[in-house]
Amino acid sequence: MLHASLHDRQFPLRLFRACTPFVIVLACVAPVVAQDDGVPTLLFEPVVIDVIDNDEPGMPYTVRELTSLPRTGSAVDLQAWLAARQTVPMLDGDRLAADIAAYEQSVLERESAGGAFEAGLDEELVALGTLLQQSGEYARAQQAFERALHVNRVNDGLFNMGQVAIIERTIENHLARGDLVAADAQQEYLLYVQRKNYENRGVDLLPALTRYAEWNLFAFGAQLAPPMAVPAEAGAAAPVANAADTIDFRTGRLMVAHDVYRTLIAIVANNFGVADNRLLNFERQLALTNYLYIATFGLQGDYGASALMPYGSYATFDGFQPTRMPLGFRQGRDALERRVVYLDNRNDASVTDRTQARLDLADWMLMFSKRMGALDVYVQAWNDMRATGAPATDVDALFNPPYPAEIPSYIDQPYTRAALDIPADLALQYKGYIDVQFKLSRFGVPSGLEVLSRTESASPAVEAILLRELRRAQFRPRITDGSVRDNETMQVRFYFTY
Repeated sequence: MLHASLHDRQFPLRLFRACTPFVIVLACVAPVVAQDDGVPTLLFEPVVIDVIDNDEPGMPYTVRELTSLPRTGSAVDLQAWLAARQTVPMLDGDRLAADIAAYEQSVLERESAGGAFEAGLDEELVALGTLLQQSGEYARAQQAFERALHVNRVNDGLFNMGQVAIIERTIENHLARGDLVAADAQQEYLLYVQRKNYENRGVDLLPALTRYAEWNLFAFGAQLAPPMAVPAEAGAAAPVANAADTIDFRTGRLMVAHDVYRTLIAIVANNFGVADNRLLNFERQLALTNYLYIATFGLQGDYGASALMPYGSYATFDGFQPTRMPLGFRQGRDALERRVVYLDNRNDASVTDRTQARLDLADWMLMFSKRMGALDVYVQAWNDMRATGAPATDVDALFNPPYPAEIPSYIDQPYTRAALDIPADLALQYKGYIDVQFKLSRFGVPSGLEVLSRTESASPAVEAILLRELRRAQFRPRITDGSVRDNETMQVRFYFTY
């Protein structure tokens, strides 16, 4: 039976880090973490503690912290840090207006001298659209970009690669306006143009396909704006109108991502062999699409995708049509098993990487209630790592960390540094803490949660969120001396800030 925590949580995805600047812009548009209960950008930081009871009744207990939080440098306020990271440089409004007027005049002069389709006019229009976008005039910016595309195609051909930068600008503008559907249509067209130029040759298309797979995962996880939030424009894509359409859109994006990752795996394996590093990421991303499908739509086991696959086309521009391939436990497991095989057959693979691949596989089995099989894989992975002579500290870092790892590892869990993209070594100012005790089973399931103490700053809403997340959590079992620890008492101080 699928763990209950998968059905009612929103997971921020680690998709676009260390990518191109344009893709980083896309990542900033997506909500990084679901926040609720009136507590904005809440963050919990666990510190394992040892509670020492005092002999005198009614006296507070003594706590010894066994792990620590970043202490280097001056502690910063979370909201101030987030605001500084997201702050857009202030533009001189008068200067911007003057520049817009100058480019508008330049466009008129070039049209007057050379006609509406003069070569080079597209560059003027792109510059004008960029300035309009910076001023927040997204509708006018879109008109400028669309004119630029038209001029470009008239002069250089319908499928010329020179239009790629203009298409990317239109995507960015649609996202700035909150129109994810229109941005998605342009992403599809962008791939269509690239396929036309490369005659659909697999190797040449690898960068474009990789980006398209990432886009579809991003679009799956992003929130759609309400239909009336985006002004209607000529040529604009029809907005998602209701909940059913939203489900269809998100399902379609996930299915396309699944198919593109399968295509990427085939291209790399057939042309570069199974030793290519890209296969490791593509296989894990393929497993992720299966996980997200099951977690989002509540499917248990190996149900086919056709049960929830909406009818209709997702490929207006002759792009990827979902193949109705089944998504489920088996498909994700197979992808993670292939990663293990790839690494086992590589001489340059580190012991840690090989072991981590086995842990990912065991995590998958555990999440989908193949519990005893998962424990066997965990223990065998521990034995294999010890047999290599790996230092005990390295083994413990993977199998016996002070605070258990929450799985799956490729999801940024809510209310964490990873979800908010906060550096691990950044010292933060905390508003308080909540001390919690719970039991952890050998399958990594917490139970018997008890609040031992809290600071006065810990509101009922903050405490409720923490307890809810712990009840939903699935942890990786911890192993000591080759045995899985069971019914272990965890005492943890959760520092919080928001």
